[in-house]
Amino acid sequence: MLQPEGVLTPKLTARLDAWIAAQPEPRPSRDAAIRRLLEEALAGVAAPGGYLATRVGVDGPVEEWSGEAKDDAEAAHKLGQHLKTRAEEGGPAAPEDTVTLTRPDGEIVTVAQVREWIGRLTGWKGAAG
Repeated sequence: MLQPEGVLTPKLTARLDAWIAAQPEPRPSRDAAIRRLLEEALAGVAAPGGYLATRVGVDGPVEEWSGEAKDDAEAAHKLGQHLKTRAEEGGPAAPEDTVTLTRPDGEIVTVAQVREWIGRLTGWKGAAG
């Protein structure tokens, strides 16, 4: 489950809550609203030839990683490794930056903070070869 307090600024959280309040019943949860808004914003954006990870930081969205993978788990593992390497090298990613992983067909796999992606690497060690 996303934790908007850790991912979004208070101002953006207030805007999200206002958007949710304007939706018809049953209103979406924050998680569902974030997924819906991201899906709408990224509709028609296909990852060129593979998975695409977009990081949203203080300077806005940037393509963080793209690559081929046999499945979602392998793509997530490769993204986690990429973010860990960037963090170790002092890259521009902040631990609280949000990263969206998108399949080649444009469907969003998941959204998490940089620190969460890196933290998940232990669980992926056996899943991705």
